[in-house]
Amino acid sequence: LNIKQVNTALTDALITAKVETAVLKAKVLDDESIPLVGINATTTNGVVTLSGSVKNAQSIAAIIKRVNAIRAVKKIITNLEIKDKV
Repeated sequence: LNIKQVNTALTDALITAKVETAVLKAKVLDDESIPLVGINATTTNGVVTLSGSVKNAQSIAAIIKRVNAIRAVKKIITNLEIKDKV
């Protein structure tokens, strides 16, 4: 058993939870058009990948700003798409 690997998995899970909270904060505080469901976040070694659909570019900017504020995030890969009907 590789202890470092376990710590990384725990850290990634924690980051993902913080990212989900950040998306919720972005919705409540920055842009209420951000959908509550459909924004997916995964974390691998501190690299967060976001996917899903939002209504406008401001939503993406708000989400990225909030995720960027999470200390353990090393990089953000965004696959968020803009769609009129979310």
